[in-house]
Amino acid sequence: MITDFYAPGDSWLHRLDGRVKLLLAVCLMVVLLATSNLFVVLGALVGVHLLLASARVPVARLVWAWRMMIPVLVMIVVLWPLFSPGAPGAVLIAFGPVRVTTQAVLTGVMMALRITGMGFACFTMLFTTDQTAIVRAMVQLGLPYRFGLMVASALRYLPTFFSLIDTVTDAQRARGLELAGRNLFRRMSQYLPILVAVVISSLKMSDNLSNALESRAFGVSGRQRTYLHEARLAPVDLVVGGVLVAGTAAYLVAHAVSGFGTQLLGV
Repeated sequence: MITDFYAPGDSWLHRLDGRVKLLLAVCLMVVLLATSNLFVVLGALVGVHLLLASARVPVARLVWAWRMMIPVLVMIVVLWPLFSPGAPGAVLIAFGPVRVTTQAVLTGVMMALRITGMGFACFTMLFTTDQTAIVRAMVQLGLPYRFGLMVASALRYLPTFFSLIDTVTDAQRARGLELAGRNLFRRMSQYLPILVAVVISSLKMSDNLSNALESRAFGVSGRQRTYLHEARLAPVDLVVGGVLVAGTAAYLVAHAVSGFGTQLLGV
């Protein structure tokens, strides 16, 4: 389990200001939400992977992201045609009221790729920006510092929490705990020792975090917070931000005026 999303590097994407990378993620998600065209969604997904490749993000990170999303994507592809019985197109499967058509299958694939593209749009920022820069960017955009700390804590401790579950599970298995079996209720009861250990460890972790924040006088009012490194927009940040805004606006105008990206397979 990856305990930190950030992949250190010195690429052009790493050097961009956190606010610009946040704008990049937002623009990509806006374009993906606006389009219903399978090829546009696929192109956006390929483009995001090319960005990550240009930033030399380790392949292991990309494989981990795909492994996390594949179960949800498979579920979307399988269930979407079943809940779209009236979709046009050639009927592939007909069983009672269930009619699976080519249009429904392609729409399910498009929705799965759209979710994947939105996820990798967020990973583009998370993989190339350390947590301090993410919080600083959000605070500079107007987010209260306390909420910024909440975001940083979630980014830091959510992967740690899943890593803790894996560690406790391996430790219990080493002590002879059997988690295999066909009986669902028996398997749920066998996970009880793991749940107890994870809850206790999480409470200890939260207590240590609260003590650390208290020792640093976090939340004291009436003081102006200072930063060791003040983030300033460089000329390249302004150029990239302007290109992102202009490109997104141009796509939305073309989408609204000429219907570009509204058809599933057409232009």
